[in-house]
Amino acid sequence: MPDGCWSNDLTSGARQVDAANESLFFRISHLFKPGVECKRRGGYCPHDGCSKVSAVLRFVTRNVAVETRLMAETGYPAAAAHNRAHDELLAAVRDLFERCLCGDEDNGMIQTVVTAWAKDHVQRHDKPLSAWLAAGQGITPGAPPAALSASTPL
Repeated sequence: MPDGCWSNDLTSGARQVDAANESLFFRISHLFKPGVECKRRGGYCPHDGCSKVSAVLRFVTRNVAVETRLMAETGYPAAAAHNRAHDELLAAVRDLFERCLCGDEDNGMIQTVVTAWAKDHVQRHDKPLSAWLAAGQGITPGAPPAALSASTPL
């Protein structure tokens, strides 16, 4: 499996969580491909904040907020540790942005940071959350919590 690719072993069992994670892997594996243009002008990267890294940061921030609401609404007992892991990723991506890394020149490093974190996070945090939700803890099985309503953007 290439580093930035989604695979079935990353499935946690919670449809909404898996959809967000799969989308993150899709974005990472496609956004940093050669030929995918960023917002720089004239082909020169001024290294003043990569629009590709910014897009990843916005996406991750939205998904963390949705998952945080899900855990709060359902009373997930391991939410504090799970949220600390989210904070680590957000800090890492903010650091990449603030260091003015280029999505073209530094794409390997950016992909490695995000995919390594995501793979570990799915195994250590999302799978236990999904198992807890599947066991009917905190929500009625089959009924998504308000945090994951159809109107909530992932």
